[in-house]
Amino acid sequence: MPIILSFFYAYEDEFHQMFVSGRTSEWLDVMIDTAGAILGVTVINIIFKIINNIKMN
Repeated sequence: MPIILSFFYAYEDEFHQMFVSGRTSEWLDVMIDTAGAILGVTVINIIFKIINNIKMN
């Protein structure tokens, strides 16, 4: 769910930038933001798994 929300927020931000003077709107920016969300969720999941493994032992 956080990844989907990040994608839609990034999309909305780029859509808004189409109407702002001096700013550009790029699909690549949406993909970069979404990739950052995927990386963040992955890192958090790995950290939680490590912590749970430490607690189990």
